[in-house]
Amino acid sequence: NDVYRDLMKDGKDASSLLLTVADADVLFHPRYFNYVANDYVQLRAQGGDQHEWTLWQAPQLPFRNYFASPACSRVWAYVASLYEFGGVAGLSLGSDHFVFSTYSLPLRLAVEAEAHEGDVIAEDHHCYIRCFFYSVMKEAMRRSGQTSDLSAGFGAKTQLRPVFLPVKATSVVSETALQTWKDRWLQAKRHAQGVAEVSCIVLSAADALRQLPFHLWTWQFTISVARMAGRLMYIHMLPSCQFVATIFLALNWVCNGFQIQLCGSDTRSPLLCGAAGAWNPAWPAIPITVFIVACSISMVFVVYLQPLQRGHFHSSIWTSEAGGLPLTCGSSFWTLSGLVLWDCLLFAGILVLPYGIMVEILAFWNVAFRGNRFEYVTATKALATEMQNRPLLT
Repeated sequence: NDVYRDLMKDGKDASSLLLTVADADVLFHPRYFNYVANDYVQLRAQGGDQHEWTLWQAPQLPFRNYFASPACSRVWAYVASLYEFGGVAGLSLGSDHFVFSTYSLPLRLAVEAEAHEGDVIAEDHHCYIRCFFYSVMKEAMRRSGQTSDLSAGFGAKTQLRPVFLPVKATSVVSETALQTWKDRWLQAKRHAQGVAEVSCIVLSAADALRQLPFHLWTWQFTISVARMAGRLMYIHMLPSCQFVATIFLALNWVCNGFQIQLCGSDTRSPLLCGAAGAWNPAWPAIPITVFIVACSISMVFVVYLQPLQRGHFHSSIWTSEAGGLPLTCGSSFWTLSGLVLWDCLLFAGILVLPYGIMVEILAFWNVAFRGNRFEYVTATKALATEMQNRPLLT
């Protein structure tokens, strides 16, 4: 706020200022800021005020210290990258997504919506929620003086636009392997604390329901709120529910002589039972694992290895950061493929319990009884030795 007021005193045009939020360890694509600025100018040239309500998100891939990272950090990097890359890609198809870690938005929107409050762990998701409901209230105030149909097309004016220029980041790496596994656990606990934003959406929706006239709750607006809440539940709650359901299915399968009662030999839906894992609970994980392996190899190769091999932006640090992968049989691609296969086949299934399910359950408990009171512990993200000897704290 102080910076914003100082800029206004200096006569700066508030409609021409953008704010970019980033972690200390990220490297932007050389064309990121140029792309966002041009997109903002084009939106403003179209007329209206949509440029004032737009946020930009690029996929973030934490593989800068890939080869120096232990399995717990590499597996998290695969999962996080797939989710973020898929979420950003889905924006161009009309899907929903939240800003994550590194994003840009109009400075005026960040200040007026009070997008960055204190005592919030998932500040990125919280920022988007604040901007969303702030735009709803501003639109309701604007329409209050109109005499035409006030509910026609009513909804949030915020939009999140994709930036297909990947941002490179680092994974958790500490001085020792044991410390890295511990620090990764602390980071996973902190990320899981983002489930508190489900409560934020519920409270914000309740305030909107109390303050907005009933006729403004159109289907379009109601569905947009539900989809946003559903996205957060998908991130934090669905994996835990799915894991528990799978465990009980497996126990039922074992206790009933390796059969599910509804899927016996005379079942009328053999394809459905088979696909659901009624005869072999491990089967549904096979195609998912194949996709994770293929997509992870493709992402790291295209974003990290290929630009260096082809000399794209050869003078930029962004290109030179290739994950520190050594050569195997004359190519770092084989090193990458071997590591991804090793991690996904051996560690992914094991690590999902402590670093995926247990941290979420602890977060549910902590949010229910302590709210946002949480001890924030920074994660050590050391680069490879030949790049930088000093760890980055983010």
